[in-house]
Amino acid sequence: ESAMWLFNMWWLKRGVCALAFELRLEDPLCPLEIGSPLSNQLAWMSMDKNYQEQDAKHLRNHVVEPPALMVIDNVLSSWALGHLRNLALEAPIWYEAKPPGYLGTYLSDGLAADPLVERIATELVQKMPRTLSGLRLSNLWAYKFDNRQTANASAGYSRVFWHIDSAAVNVNLWVTDDACNLEPKSAGLEIALKRPPDGQGTLAEWNSWEATEFIEAWLSESNVERFIAHHKQNRAVVFDSGLLHRSQSNNFASTYECTRINFTFLFGKYRGIRASQAGQGMFNKATFSKKWQDQGGDPDWG
Repeated sequence: ESAMWLFNMWWLKRGVCALAFELRLEDPLCPLEIGSPLSNQLAWMSMDKNYQEQDAKHLRNHVVEPPALMVIDNVLSSWALGHLRNLALEAPIWYEAKPPGYLGTYLSDGLAADPLVERIATELVQKMPRTLSGLRLSNLWAYKFDNRQTANASAGYSRVFWHIDSAAVNVNLWVTDDACNLEPKSAGLEIALKRPPDGQGTLAEWNSWEATEFIEAWLSESNVERFIAHHKQNRAVVFDSGLLHRSQSNNFASTYECTRINFTFLFGKYRGIRASQAGQGMFNKATFSKKWQDQGGDPDWG
């Protein structure tokens, strides 16, 4: 009886558990609909042209030209949005607990087994051939945030801190219903509109917990403008993955269906800061310890 129950689970029939069971069943219970998963009501050609032109200007002269950034509302068709949301809520693919307060799932956890994921990635390249020209999907993940610990939001609970993604272009997509968000101007994505300086620190160092205070000091000292994309269901934010970005704290209704869920599609290879040489990272004591102290920091060198 338990075996029959397992085989009636829609995600198993769609192949999400194929990696674990070494099988892929056909004739899925919830087949994909015919037609594009992306909205056909958007001016894709114009958006693609504007992004690529600004991105090219920024790469030529990042001191003067701001980075390209694009916010796309209603990016998915209604059926694709529902399918992706059901996948996130019901499929047993959330294997990584990440501090503080959220879960992660990746291609190897089962996302790759869902056919919609590949179709969205493929059609994003087709719809934005300039922006994603020659770029393949290099990684994909989804995060599901705890919405029950809002009292700890001020301490940074249930958020992703400043980091850089190892790719050329980031497409971040939210799928949770807007009615779940108790603070509409929260739970979004904050992006620093200036590239980290070349030669200062490795990618791993910029993405470390220890870098948080240093990054805040650098952003303040350099007067770096920040862009905030507010959370909205079916909204995608497209930007240079080499820009520092972080999620805002969230305050969502305390039901499972209201967990804040985002999907991140990464395209191409990282083209940001050059990795510094060994011993010349931004946490090199001789180089940066005094600067931290001058800025009121208290670096913990272990």
